[in-house]
Amino acid sequence: MSNLRLLIFDPELTSIAGHPFEYNRAVAAVTRRRGVHTTVMAHKGFAGAGYLEKEGVTVDPGISRSPWLGDYLRFADRGLVFEHIGILAQALSNFRDIRRHLAGRRYDSLFIPGTNLADVLTCYLLSLCGLFRSVDQLILLLRYDILDHSRPDPVPARKLIVWRWLFALFGKRIARGQVRLLADSPRLAADYLRVTGKQLTPISWPREMAPRSLQRETDGFVLTFGMTGVARLEKGIDLLLDAAAQIVASSAAPGARFLVQFDRPVELPDGSTYQPDAALLASSRVEILDHELSPDEYLDALERIDCMVLPYRAQFYRARASAVAIEAAGMGTPMIYTQDCWLEDFVSEQGAGVAVVNEDVASLSNAILTVMAEWPRISADAAERGVIARQRNDGEAFLTTLFGRPLSGDIPVDADRRAA
Repeated sequence: MSNLRLLIFDPELTSIAGHPFEYNRAVAAVTRRRGVHTTVMAHKGFAGAGYLEKEGVTVDPGISRSPWLGDYLRFADRGLVFEHIGILAQALSNFRDIRRHLAGRRYDSLFIPGTNLADVLTCYLLSLCGLFRSVDQLILLLRYDILDHSRPDPVPARKLIVWRWLFALFGKRIARGQVRLLADSPRLAADYLRVTGKQLTPISWPREMAPRSLQRETDGFVLTFGMTGVARLEKGIDLLLDAAAQIVASSAAPGARFLVQFDRPVELPDGSTYQPDAALLASSRVEILDHELSPDEYLDALERIDCMVLPYRAQFYRARASAVAIEAAGMGTPMIYTQDCWLEDFVSEQGAGVAVVNEDVASLSNAILTVMAEWPRISADAAERGVIARQRNDGEAFLTTLFGRPLSGDIPVDADRRAA
């Protein structure tokens, strides 16, 4: 067992909906099993502390501002100067919140699981004010795209030079492991290397999923196709619902049913709100989950979906990982996924299913028909690959990568790092 003390700082943890909550809950579960004493700092509006406390962690809802809430909007889309004012305002707010929490406390590691530029600036300011007297190791997980992959040959924007400057200031601490840089995928690590000049270490997802208990074994029955997670345009929820409307309106696949988490309005590029086909919504073959799901409801949805449909737009997910894909793979659930992006890399190694052309409803409809027709083979492949996915996303492997060393009993901090 370990006696490590871990502080997670996550301004994105604002509710139980979406990726940040499930991620923190997964980290809490694996750290509890290894005896790591974990504290999670969440946004002041976070009302789901009880769910995390069940995993044995302490929750401090003491973060004042979140980049995902309205605090940041007044700085957005107003030019580079206002953009950097917003980054600085977020960084200063983070600085005050972490300083408050660290007063009189010590941690072995401070982990920021959704690091953005404001977070890096926060950490540099804290380092100038004695951060490493209260924290021995800083762990930054960079999981969001930094290059514009809507362009054929994306190049780093000139404004991104600030990333390189900040990481250069951390250079010596990075070299000796006092600052650890992690990424959700090898593709993302390569993008950040281009921008920052620093090599990031890919890390697995810490959510350990059991095989589905509702595995289908023969053909000739109803199959449920679905999508879970917060509804967003970049995840292609409109593409799935349009493809479902085509299939429901035809007689091509009468056994295809659909279960979709459509829990918030989805804004289209022209500013309008996406409206699913009325006949689709009225169909008995379609179930829409239109509210924020509790952890139990979310897991129930995962269990009920026979094939996870992930028509994510490649320009947003070329390098970015999907928690839903990793969950589905671990459960042995087949997937329909977009080609030429991270999803294709992941499924080739840890999952099974059918690839579709980016933003192509016809390709998506055909993929659903293919899964119906070839279910025995596809489902058997997914179940077999699920063993690999569960091994790759094992909690012990996650913690070893997170801390940079295996957790074998108490982990002493190097004397030279304490003195730094």
